[in-house]
Amino acid sequence: VKSPVEILFGEGEDDLYGAYRDYYISDEIKTVHISDGITSIGNNAFNLCTNLSMDLVIPSTVTSIGSQAFRNTGISSLTLNEGLQTIGNTAFSNLANVDGKLIIPSTVTSIGQNAFFRSDALSSNGYGFTSLILRQGSKSLTIGYRAFRGNNTLNGHLTIPNHVTTIADEAFYGCYVDNPGRLSIGTGVTSLGNNVFTDTFLEGMPTFKRFECHRLTPPTIVSNV
Repeated sequence: VKSPVEILFGEGEDDLYGAYRDYYISDEIKTVHISDGITSIGNNAFNLCTNLSMDLVIPSTVTSIGSQAFRNTGISSLTLNEGLQTIGNTAFSNLANVDGKLIIPSTVTSIGQNAFFRSDALSSNGYGFTSLILRQGSKSLTIGYRAFRGNNTLNGHLTIPNHVTTIADEAFYGCYVDNPGRLSIGTGVTSLGNNVFTDTFLEGMPTFKRFECHRLTPPTIVSNV
């Protein structure tokens, strides 16, 4: 099936996997509009649509984004709205042309493995998220293995909110390389994995100048944080 340049989703669809499977791995798609009413974006929905070059807005009706949904696409910015709950493995990894803030809504409870992973090959191409904001939520949030690894363009402070309970191995490995800020970890974190902040400037490590932990009982530190 030959794909059009622009695809509009919304009418009669609630899951983009079913709507999109015929267009999977198409380099001709440049614009996608996801309308209110869509509730989930399935695995591989737009995986490897390298010419998908647009400001991507995920509407508030979407509660889940599947694995590799927008992996290796060319989106220029990403807006995630309140209502989103799960971000699948590798969902937004290796976004070659993305720029601007990355804001994780307060309703998100799971950020999958490699969800926003950025490979070494993209580390010097001049693009990347400029800051990361994790909104405070009311339900527990787990941050998966290598979830944000390699986002070396991030700058400023990183605040881990109180509802974050687990940060898996290498979650922030290689982030905040050039613009030191303050790392603040909230009261809810009970487990930090291996190499979570390796190659960031967290005191002796390459980025954060200052480390704050607000939990009275220290979290479990696996090793090589």
